[in-house]
Amino acid sequence: MRCPYCNFENDNNYEFCRNCGQRLERREVYDNQSFANQPTLDYNAYNDYQSNNPYYRDQYVNNGNQGSVSNNGNQGNNDDKKKTTTVIICSVVAVVIVLIAAIALMVHFTSDNNTSDVNDYSVTDTTQSNDGQEQTEESTKKKTTTTKKKEEKVKEDKNLVPDMSAEQRSKINMFISNFAETDLSPFNRYGDYSDEDIINFSLCHNYANKNGDIEVSNGTVMLKGSVVRKNAERFFGVDIMNQSTSLADFDDYDDVYWSSIDVMDYYSDTAHFTYGHYYSMAVVDSMVSNGDGTYDVSFKIYRKNNDEGALSKKYYKYTPKQAANSEYVYSVGEGKAVVEDYKDGKYRLVSYEATKL
Repeated sequence: MRCPYCNFENDNNYEFCRNCGQRLERREVYDNQSFANQPTLDYNAYNDYQSNNPYYRDQYVNNGNQGSVSNNGNQGNNDDKKKTTTVIICSVVAVVIVLIAAIALMVHFTSDNNTSDVNDYSVTDTTQSNDGQEQTEESTKKKTTTTKKKEEKVKEDKNLVPDMSAEQRSKINMFISNFAETDLSPFNRYGDYSDEDIINFSLCHNYANKNGDIEVSNGTVMLKGSVVRKNAERFFGVDIMNQSTSLADFDDYDDVYWSSIDVMDYYSDTAHFTYGHYYSMAVVDSMVSNGDGTYDVSFKIYRKNNDEGALSKKYYKYTPKQAANSEYVYSVGEGKAVVEDYKDGKYRLVSYEATKL
């Protein structure tokens, strides 16, 4: 049958044009049996039939017709519907699986949390059961620490002098004597002191001990400023500014202190020393550790009898009792000091104050 729209020649059994898809003028109705025996429909013609007249397509399907559709091996619309249905089913199944997995995970975590809570309660119970023991141990430790601190405190408060050897007594007595024999003014490294007092101490100390750093000639005493600064660091732990004092003039150009022997002799007579000799000394009667490398020291100042000459090293080994009972020295003062451990087993002064009797 020729299509009146596009003039395409169609078979007589087609209702729609295979070329343009328009309905052909003549329409034949087949019964089920005759339709089933018809040749296989061409895919393009059926597709046009499906697109332009779904009513007849549905009628064809609902009537139970068995015709097949093909397009060079490709599946028809029924296969597409099956694919769509399969995809939908697979999607639903996937969603269900995901939901089941999520529910399983929630149940698992809930179970873990409950177990954790039980374990927490168990740990808490164990901890609570151990609290008494731990508190007891802590209390015991505190008591032990307190006892040790008390023992250390007793040890620190103990006077070290009675247990000192002769050499140890000589070392601390000789160190304090350096300041007693030069009549040092009150000194406190962290409080009041003057550079002039430290400079005068250095001059007197080197003069009395006749150290090689000091030069005495033609009525003049000379000491390098570098030596004075070194003494300030060694004995006091301070830095000083060089300057002229009541005992000496400072020559800034040559870094030298100049003084006259008359001035030094006058001062030394007051402070109990002469050039190369000293007549006063200190005997420590109490030395207590502060536990930080410093010591509180109390001492008495003794002076040598004039008819017995200058002091010798043996006097620095005196115990407090020996000094008090000696016929060669007599007490002229007392004082207190704080000293600290220094290099090579030596001491250094932190504070000093003495009074004359």
